[in-house]
Formats: sequence, C-alpha cells, structure tokens
Amino acid sequence: MEIGGNKNMDYIKKVAVSPLPTNEAQVIDSFDTTDDKTINAPSINIVENRFKNLEKYSTEETAIGSWIDGKTVYRKAMLIEGTLGNNTPYPFGVTPDTVIRMDCSVKYSGSNDWRSLPWLFSMNDTIGSGSWAGGFYYRNQSVYFQAGTNLSNAEKTVFVMEYTKTTD
Repeated sequence: MEIGGNKNMDYIKKVAVSPLPTNEAQVIDSFDTTDDKTINAPSINIVENRFKNLEKYSTEETAIGSWIDGKTVYRKAMLIEGTLGNNTPYPFGVTPDTVIRMDCSVKYSGSNDWRSLPWLFSMNDTIGSGSWAGGFYYRNQSVYFQAGTNLSNAEKTVFVMEYTKTTD
C-alpha cells in the first residue's frame, strides 16, 4: 500500500489560526483541496476554559455549569480528618437555593475500606445494632453525620455538594 498515492489518504484537514479575533480559529475542512470551505470555531483555549472546572474539586466554591433554571451550579468539597461526631455540625459555609447533589465517602480507621454514605447494612453487623449504618444531612450551613459506633470511627471523610444559590 502506497500512502502518498492512496486516494483515500488525499484528504487532509487543515487548521489555520487567524490573528483576529483572538478568541476564534479558522477551520478549513474540505475533501477537495481546491475548494476550501471555512467556518469559525472556538479556539482551543476557549474550549479548555469552558470545561476545565467540570472535574475540579476544591474546598473553595467553584462554578461548574448551569442548572435547568439558568442559575450557576457550584461545587464545593470538604475533607474531615478523624472520627465523626454524631449530630455534630461540621461548618460548610453555603446557603444553597437548590441542592443538586451531595456525596459523602468515609474511610474506616485502620483499614483501606471506603464506604459511601448512606451505608445501611453489613452482613457482619449484629441485627439491629446499626454499628455500621450511617447517613448525613445538611442544615444551617453545616453537614451533620448520623453514624453507628463502627462507622463513626472514621479516619477520613469526604463531603461534596453541588448547588445553586439564591443570589445568582
């Protein structure tokens, strides 16, 4: 197979960056090199900037998108080291208008076991003891945990909330 002479290989996508405007690139895309068809497309920087926060987790409030009502969606994370106090407020500092998602994972002390909350059942648990059961809720700018004795013996807890605000 001859690459240079192969008619299927004659198609080449060309990209030329136009100096003006600075936020756009000119894309030339044609099967026929004599008939260039051009369209304006966003520059790589614009595309990268639009999507860079989608996978960003921070203890600082970060805008990550838009909700169905057009409000900005924010994400904020918190890391708690050590055991969880039952119904103890862990300040988070956010007053959400709409909570879109709350996620929580707990690493049990002295092991590599991670559990998502709510954790409702363990086969090794004494029936009704609830020592591995646990959950969480959000109220008055704080996260509260309700955990059985074994689950509250956490080494590390990760809490993430995605939300909108009334001020937007």
